[in-house]
Order: sequence, then structure tokens, then C-alpha cells
Amino acid sequence: MAAVSLGIAIAFGGGLYYSFGIFFPVMMAELGFSRGAGSTAFSMMLLLQAGISPLVGFLIVRVGLKKIMIAGCATIVAVTAAMSTVTHVWHVYLIYGIFAGLAIQSAGYISTLTLMNNWFIKRRGLATAICVSGPSIGTLFLAPICSYLIQTIGWRNTWLALAGMATLLALLPTILLVKPDPEAIGVLPDGERKSQRDKDNTAKPVAVTVDWDARSVLRVRSFWYLVIFGTVNLFAVNMLAAHQVTYLQDVGIAPVVAAGALGILVGTSTVGRMGGGILADRFSPQCVGASACVMEIIGIIILLNTRTLLFIYVYAIIFGLAYGTILAIVPSIFGAYFGRKNYGTIFGTAIGIINLVSALSPGYAGFVFDAVGNYFIPLITAAVLVAVGGVCILLARPPKAIT
Repeated sequence: MAAVSLGIAIAFGGGLYYSFGIFFPVMMAELGFSRGAGSTAFSMMLLLQAGISPLVGFLIVRVGLKKIMIAGCATIVAVTAAMSTVTHVWHVYLIYGIFAGLAIQSAGYISTLTLMNNWFIKRRGLATAICVSGPSIGTLFLAPICSYLIQTIGWRNTWLALAGMATLLALLPTILLVKPDPEAIGVLPDGERKSQRDKDNTAKPVAVTVDWDARSVLRVRSFWYLVIFGTVNLFAVNMLAAHQVTYLQDVGIAPVVAAGALGILVGTSTVGRMGGGILADRFSPQCVGASACVMEIIGIIILLNTRTLLFIYVYAIIFGLAYGTILAIVPSIFGAYFGRKNYGTIFGTAIGIINLVSALSPGYAGFVFDAVGNYFIPLITAAVLVAVGGVCILLARPPKAIT
């Protein structure tokens, strides 16, 4: 199950989400739209994800996890193929802004992390880390490959190549291999049988797990601290995913190098994601998360002040490690704090709020650039918000059940 989730994450993350920043400059030049207008499509996609997140969580329970995952993977294939046909900016709004949002949310983190939370308890952090590592692994390889293919076979054919990849890595494995929960094949979480689980009491979860319902968590302060923490991190990440390549080209970095820096950032985050998952199983996730916020702020400061290749890579490594760690620990904490039974609905609600607010950052950065001619204000805004997130994660203590 972890391997299937990894393949899906590579397809929706590396192939559809992070690739937008690589296609953006050349599509912008050919189709003749501004940075603000173009980045609005990215924000639309994120806003739609936010709007349907609670619905996806609800449908996972009512319709079935596997059916939702198959529908999402099929839509990823259709969207990447359809992006090769656009001729006007409104096509980008429709295909990427709307249908990519549907695809990524249906096949993406809510579904795959629900699958991981269903299958794992003792190794929840590590399983989560494997799942969320998919986009970074995909981008590490796909960012330079896409940049090269765009220059050699054109951006339209490159989108078609991504559609083929999504079919092989996401759609077919989901159809053939996914089992929604271990009980469906007669075993317990972590692949154990009941007799084995009774003998093994060595697991040390982050918190005592209580199966909360979706309404009760809204009255828990730690839930909102976690939401703020996730929101400000994704606000910064979304901004950089949409604008980093363009920003680096503005300061004189070659397109292939700029795309490579994005690949290093997201690829390096794989180490952070795996490390964050392991640390979430063993140490205080609050301290790990706060430390990652400090690293993100340092990375943004380096990005603002550097014009040399060496420090661009230093920024990419520091920021990549930090946000990878955060991506791994957030879903793991939700599972440890609020349980397994209603995880899809609870995490879907949280992700909806997180995506709704963080979706504003690409459009915000684009329109500020159009107004003042640089990215200084957006990047400083991101750094300040990340600092707020660091405080919130320290305040997010394991909740006590409401009686």
C-alpha cells in the first residue's frame, strides 16, 4: 500500500503540482498572459482543493476509498493530457484551475494518507513519510527532465509525456493493487494478526489515540494550532512552487539551473520527509516542527539575498529539508491525536481550511510583483507567517477527550 501511495504521489505531485512552475514561463510567453493572471490558475486549483476537501473526506466514508482514488487518478491522466491542447489563458483556468484541483484532491493526500492511517499505527510516521515523499522524489527527477523536454520537444508534448507517466505510476496500480484497509484481507494494522498484536505491546505512539468525531475536534484548541501551522507552511511552499523558477530567472539564473534548483529543493525535502516521519515516531513532533520553521525562515532570507549559484543551492537544501519535515509530521500528528476511525473526514476538514488560505499565496505574489516589480514583500510575508506557525506547533498539545 505504501508503494502504491508513493507512485500516486509522484504522479500528482511531481507530474502535476510542482511541474506548473516549470511550464509557467514558457506558456506565459507563448500564450501572452501576465504573471498575475497565470498564477491565478494555480491559486484556483488550490482553492478548489480547499473547497472539496471535506467532501472528499465524506465520500471516502460513504462511497469507498478505492473508488475515489481511481476517479482521481483517471482525472490526473486526463488533465495532464488536456494541458497539451490549451491556446488561451481561460483554457488554463478551466483545465488546470478546476480539473487539476479535483484530480489532486481526489487521488492526493486525503486519500493516500487515509490509506496509510488505515494500514499503520506503530509505524504511522514512517508510512506517512513514504507517502508524502512522492512529490519530492518525482520533482527531483521530473523538474530537470521537464525543462529539457520543453526545450527539445516543446511544452505540449511534455504534458503528454506526463500523462503517460501518470497512467503507469498511479492509475493502473490503484486499480490493480489497492486494498482500503487491512481488515479487508483479514489482518490488523501494520499487517499483524491479532495473536501477534496481543504479544507485541512495544509501540509508543505520539499520544494516546482516541477516535474523535469530526464535530468534536472543532472545539479542540490543538486542532486549530495544527491547522495554522500547516497553513503558514503551505502558504510559503505554494508561493515558491509557482514563482521560484521565475524569480531566479529574474535575478539572472539560467532556466535549466532555475528548474534544477526547484528540483533540488523538492528532492532534498525527501530526506526531510523521511526524517520527519521517523522523528515523529520517536520524539516530540512539536519541537521537530518548530525547528523546521526556523530553518524555513533562514532559507527564505538566503533566497532574498543571494545571486550566486552556491547559495541558491544552500537555500534549496535548507528549505527543502525543513518543509519536507513539516509535511511528514502534520498528517502523522492528526492521526495520533484524533484516531483512525474518522481520519478521512477530520483530516479532510483540516486540509480544506489549510488549502483555502494557502491557495492565496501564488496569486498574491504574482499581483504584488505586477504592482511593485519584485518579490520582496511576498517573501517577507511568508517568513513572518512561518514564524507564527512555529509558535503554534509548540502550543499544540495532545488533546484530552471531551466527555
